[in-house]
Formats: sequence, structure tokens, C-alpha cells
Amino acid sequence: MHWNIFGRLIKKEIYDLSLECLGVANTKEKINYAEDVLVSFAIFNHCKTFCFLSEILYYYRYNAESISRCKSLENLKRNANDFLKVIKIMQNFIAHNTCDKRLAKVFVSQAKHEYGILNYHIRERGGVFVYLG
Repeated sequence: MHWNIFGRLIKKEIYDLSLECLGVANTKEKINYAEDVLVSFAIFNHCKTFCFLSEILYYYRYNAESISRCKSLENLKRNANDFLKVIKIMQNFIAHNTCDKRLAKVFVSQAKHEYGILNYHIRERGGVFVYLG
């Protein structure tokens, strides 16, 4: 699943409504990693129509030092912690709101899978594995 929002044009009203519905619009708690998962989840639940273009309108620059590419133990733990926050926010949203349950299941299961991969890399580097059931 591609949940990156860098390649999408989203109406500002939908984006703002999505953050508000998730309860993260005005939060001081920062999520640096997996924020695309959270925002995409909410946006997909609010959109009634989608339009896909085959044109390349955006060029992504690879940065080997970005938080998604740097594999230090500290960075992996921080990223796993952010993924855990995102999973909990999505689960809370699902429990208290009307949403597409099939879509929600896909997003949560994929997020848990990514979280498991991060924990695998943490364990490989001698860190503590945290199981998410």
C-alpha cells in the first residue's frame, strides 16, 4: 500500500477535516515518522471521489540521512514509537467513528506489519523488541 501523501493533491478542507477528526489537529505531540499513514487513513475515509493521473508531476529527492533512511538504533526506536502512536490513534478513531471497516483493517494491519519490521531491525541491533498484539 502506498500511503505517502507527497504524490497526492488533496483539498485543504479534506486535509484539515481529516486531522481534526483524528484529534491531532492541535496536538503538541509530534509525530515525525508514519504521519503519512495517519493522514492517508483519515483522508481515504473522507473522500467520496478519487482521480488518478499518469503524469509525473513531482520529483522525489532521495536523502540517505532522512529519518526514514537512517538506520541507527536510536532512530529506529523513535520511528517505531511514532508508528505505535499512529496505530493507537487509528484504532481509537475506528472505535469511536463511522468509517470503512475494510479500509481501516488494511491500514491497521499494514501499519502493524511495518511496526514489526522496525522492531525486527531494533532487535538485530541489540535493542528491546516490543510486541504489538
